[in-house]
Amino acid sequence: MRLDLASPLGRNYGAPVAEEELSEFDREQRKIDEELDQLEAQERAVSAARRKLHDRLSSFPNEVTVQKEQELSQERRELHARIDALRARRSELRRRHGEQAS
Repeated sequence: MRLDLASPLGRNYGAPVAEEELSEFDREQRKIDEELDQLEAQERAVSAARRKLHDRLSSFPNEVTVQKEQELSQERRELHARIDALRARRSELRRRHGEQAS
């Protein structure tokens, strides 16, 4: 049994509810929200590291730092793609759930 009040980004799930008491829609939405929280936290960390590299490059440009910045930029683009895909999946899930409820 898993109890959860809120995610790190403030998505509030209200009163604690056991996972097995949630509907399939709510379980799937919670799963997506949790994965989004993790990916968004990773993206913030990568972006912060990338900003530091940009600062370093502006003062002391060198090949190693340029390569690291390129790697971080690629990782950041990949994270953005995964985040966008999850948001689209969540929107589609909500759209289908709304159609079923109507």
